[in-house]
Amino acid sequence: YEVDAFLMHLIHYPSAAPFICKKLIQYHGISNPSPGFVQRVTQAFVSGSFITGGIEFGSGKYGDMKAVAGSISLDPESLSPVVDEDPVSGNIREPLLKVMQFMRSLSFKRRPHVKFRHGLFENMAYKMGQMVFNPPDQFSFFASDYSPPGAFAEAEMVSPESEMLSMSSMVGLTNGFFSFVNYGLAHVDGGFGPSLNRLPAVGDYSASVGYLTFPFQTNNGISVASKIDEISTLLTAGRLSAENKQVLVDAHAYFNENYGIDFADRVLLKLISTTSEFHTSNTLR
Repeated sequence: YEVDAFLMHLIHYPSAAPFICKKLIQYHGISNPSPGFVQRVTQAFVSGSFITGGIEFGSGKYGDMKAVAGSISLDPESLSPVVDEDPVSGNIREPLLKVMQFMRSLSFKRRPHVKFRHGLFENMAYKMGQMVFNPPDQFSFFASDYSPPGAFAEAEMVSPESEMLSMSSMVGLTNGFFSFVNYGLAHVDGGFGPSLNRLPAVGDYSASVGYLTFPFQTNNGISVASKIDEISTLLTAGRLSAENKQVLVDAHAYFNENYGIDFADRVLLKLISTTSEFHTSNTLR
């Protein structure tokens, strides 16, 4: 009973609700929520209820997570496109989340006869600085109040995920995506997959544990611009800027002329994985 009483005392401490709610908002992709946003979510946390459009979320009990989740997801600052114009809105996305989205959005398919006891990935913490259940210490992968040196620190803003942005992790992440496009989920050229002791040719997925099945190719009569729009919707939620789209069109034309359509299509997918829109959750200006 003493432990239960102590925990109840902590959770009902006046600063506990706003502290917890701010962290939950950050985990939903907004590193610097406004005081008003935090206050509205805190109110739902304390009351255990959130009502919008005549629909109530929560049981009315203190700390009800259904009410908190509803208040975060349906808050005006989460839904209004006007907030996208705020340069400090959104966040830097975690490396592992980017890999998962890349695989899910582009329809990763595991090769059925390849089975590994330890999963599909190998040395992810070394390659990109993050892997499930493998944080560097008991405080997880990054500090929730980390502020990068420079403009962010001067403005007293935080960007927790930026703490993982080292040169080695960014190069490792980029190598992993490029290898994924060329060889599937394999070990070749810094890929994320395990080694099958074979060096395949580009486009050969036989040495991989899985591959992308999404038809990103443009050699079936589909225009390059429409394919860019389609991939942008999948990987950046349609936030790819007009300038970056034009860079991609020009790059595809160059590589198509000099190296062929298959090479150009792979370059297109690789370049999208390097865009700022893919690595963040806000609209860049």
